[in-house]
This record gives sequence, structure tokens and C-alpha cells, in this order.
Amino acid sequence: MKKALLAAAAIFALSAPASAASLVPFAPTALPNSSIIKVSDGEYCDWFAIATCHRSYGAAQKSANRYGARVVNTNNVDNFRNGWYCTVRGPSSKAAARSNRRSFRRSGAKTAYIKEGCNY
Repeated sequence: MKKALLAAAAIFALSAPASAASLVPFAPTALPNSSIIKVSDGEYCDWFAIATCHRSYGAAQKSANRYGARVVNTNNVDNFRNGWYCTVRGPSSKAAARSNRRSFRRSGAKTAYIKEGCNY
């Protein structure tokens, strides 16, 4: 699955990054009328800690506010099932993703998990 060894900073808007030190700078492009930021070119692969996923952006944003995370549209992340908005921290190292998963679980997201994903 690893097509790139680059750690991505954020595929979308960062409402509360897990660790600024674990993120690599990039050139984001804001989408119109949205807080979502999409990387315009290049490939970025790394690990995400996922607290919850929802079909609606509004529900995912509410969850993101609760867990101190951000929302990703899974249509823009390889290895994620399309059609969902997930509350995540990352991309980050696998160790940081595991730590964030533990944090999500302590905060009430009992089904939190980690997953590798790439943005193209």
C-alpha cells in the first residue's frame, strides 16, 4: 500500500492537529464555501486514527468538535470506503495514530481504529 514514504500534513482543514511535529508541510487548496482543504497535487500516504464515520458532513463535524479532530471526505483518500465523512486525526506515523486511537477511545469513541490511507 505504501506508494509514498511522505507523511502528509492535512488532506482537509485541520481543526486540531494531533501533533504539529508529526505533520509535514504542504501546499493546501481550500474548497469554496468550506473548511475542507485538499492537497492539489502529489501523493501522500500515512496513518489515520478514525473516531467515527458518518454519511453527512454535519454529523461528522459535530463528532470532530467533540473529539478535537477534523473531517475527511473518504472519496478523496485511497484505501477508505467512498461515501463517508470520517472524524480523524492524522495523517501521522503509525505510532502517533495508535496513540490518537487510545485518546479517542478514552473520550468515548469505543470503536475508534487506525488505517493507512493515501491522497492523490
